[in-house]
Parts: sequence; structure tokens; C-alpha cells
Amino acid sequence: MVREYFPAIILFIGYICVSIGMTLLGPIIPHIVSQYNLSYSDMGFIAGITYIGGSISFIGGFIISITGYFWLTILSLILMSLGLIMFPLTIPTIFMYLSYFLIGLGSGFFETAVNPLIAEIYSERKGMFLNIIHVGWNVGAFIGPSMIGIVLMENISWKYIYSISSILLLLETLLLLSLKKHVSRKSGMETIFDKNIFHSREIILFIPIAIGMFLYLGCEQAVNIWLPTLIKNRGGSETISSISIAVFWITIGIGRIIWSPIIDSFGYYKSLRITTLGILIFSFLGIFQKDPIISLI
Repeated sequence: MVREYFPAIILFIGYICVSIGMTLLGPIIPHIVSQYNLSYSDMGFIAGITYIGGSISFIGGFIISITGYFWLTILSLILMSLGLIMFPLTIPTIFMYLSYFLIGLGSGFFETAVNPLIAEIYSERKGMFLNIIHVGWNVGAFIGPSMIGIVLMENISWKYIYSISSILLLLETLLLLSLKKHVSRKSGMETIFDKNIFHSREIILFIPIAIGMFLYLGCEQAVNIWLPTLIKNRGGSETISSISIAVFWITIGIGRIIWSPIIDSFGYYKSLRITTLGILIFSFLGIFQKDPIISLI
């Protein structure tokens, strides 16, 4: 049984490591701004260039056609590890932007490769295993900001956490190499792109969903970056500011667990309407009041 679940465990750990690396920036923004005399615009550009890297990860599809899913996964972790070790060493030079571009690109490659990889390894139960490994993101998103919060409260440099995160990704790379025997040599090398998709009328139905995902992910990542700064500027303590991202991501994980059975009863469209209304209500609550605790809630 251990052998059967070993690939899922390794990829679950991979999601944790990637998530840790992707959630370190938000809690340290106020400290970087004061320590290096940078502006919030500079930090916003760093955050933006991260997701530019993620958005062009579609080129991973071309890499997959040459190397397969497995080796793209390996490349993704190496890129992220390189970016994380570069960032503390390159502040406040222009290379700090390059470091987060590599982090975003690596994260995007990871998402591109891991889902089909797990679907290949567990072809008969891919749905269950895909849900399981994605929980790793929420676990990592709780661990990363929590570690930053601890070192800041103990007056230890946040740079150590970046080094630890980089090392964890390299260790995960070594663990992934042990999965090579579970993946066929031609994994992902077949052509899967359907050129006729843009001639189909069904693409029109996809547009509202794409716009919705664009807005949702934009808001989600804005909170991921700026929530600690917002809470601190509203008078929140160092502790509350530091753990805010951890609380945010762990509650998203709880929400996924709660809504999973409800969606089957309510249906997708009704569930979307309810959750969208909830997002709007709590967003306005966060905007129009100034209390740091309510902002966190």
C-alpha cells in the first residue's frame, strides 16, 4: 500500500514546497520597504512580474512535447529554487525582479505538469488523487507565512526562510527523481492541442468563465501579497500581520472541504452565485472598515 501511495505523497510534498515559496513575499513587504528604502510600487512590480512569469508558463506545453511532464516538473522546482536563493542576495538591484520572475515561471510550470502527471500515474482514480495533492497547496501556504511570522517576531532575518524554502525545493527534486520508474518515457510527448477549438461555438460559453477566473485569481493573489501590509497599516500587531496570509490560505482549504459535498447538492451554477455573493459582501466589509481584526476576518 505504501508503494501505491508513494507518488501521491511525493507530489503532495511538492505542492507544499511550491506553496511555501509562493507565499513568503506578502508578510515581509513592510520590512523590505523600510529596510531597503523601496516603495510599495516597487513591491507591487515584484508581485506583478511573478505572475507575468506564471502567465507565460504556457510555453511549458511546448517543453512537454519534447521532454514530457516529468522533466518539466523537475525544471519547475529548479527554477523556483534558483529564484528563492537569488532574491535575498539581489535586493535592491534589478535582479530582484528576475528572481521573482523565475519563481513565478517555475510555479506555473509546476501547475502545468503535475496535474497530468498524477493523472497518468493514477489513471483509474485520478480525480481522488488530484483533490488530495492540491490540499498540499493550502498546507504550504499556512506553513510559509507562519515561518516568516516566527522569525520576524524573534528578530531573525527573513532571508533564512528563503534559503530554507530553496533547499526544500531541491530536496523535493531529488524525491521526484525516485518517481521516474512510475512514468512512461513518452509521458506527455503526444500532441494534445486541438486546433479546431477556436472554431467551435462552445468557446463563447467559455468566455464568461474565463473572465470570472481572471477576476477571482486577481483578487486572490492581491490578498496574498497585500493583506499583511493592509493590516499593519491599520494598526494591527506584528503577530496578526504576519499570520494573516497563513489564516487566509488555510480558510480557503477549509472552504474547499466544506463546499465539496454541498456542490453536489446545489449544483455548480447555484454554488457559484452563493460563493460570489459571499465574496462581494466580505470584500466590501474589508474595504469600508478600518479595524485590523475585522480586516483579517
